[in-house]
Amino acid sequence: MNPLKSGTLDLALLAALSEQPRYGLDILKYVNERSGGLFDLREGSLYPALHRLVKAGWVESDWQPSDKGGAPRKVYRLTDEGTGALSSKRAEWQTLRGALDALLYELALIPEHPQRHRMFVHLRQLVLFATRSAQLILANHRNLIFLRRLRQPV
Repeated sequence: MNPLKSGTLDLALLAALSEQPRYGLDILKYVNERSGGLFDLREGSLYPALHRLVKAGWVESDWQPSDKGGAPRKVYRLTDEGTGALSSKRAEWQTLRGALDALLYELALIPEHPQRHRMFVHLRQLVLFATRSAQLILANHRNLIFLRRLRQPV
């Protein structure tokens, strides 16, 4: 199962860009690494999603020279609207997680449900996977903000 297909792609991309501007393959590498390899984000999904975010006004892009002397790279950065969208998406994520937690709890209380065990296992795996992925992305984001503050002159 690829959880990015279930609506978390925008959240992951906005979170990645909230730390710093990034070019496409850097975004791809970042999201895949920070999710512990659980997300299988590919270029075929990344670039259409970035185009959609640009069109929505949440992300802007421009061409910048490569730091390695190669061809210019298209660098993406979060806009002010994108920062607001990220906050909104995080709130949506918390709501979804709360609903799934409530469903898991309710299923655990209905022992006679014929699919209870199967649904419980699948939902539990989904919640654990999604929670861990979000924790990794958000923890890294907090660490980078902390490091930036340490580097700022007093």
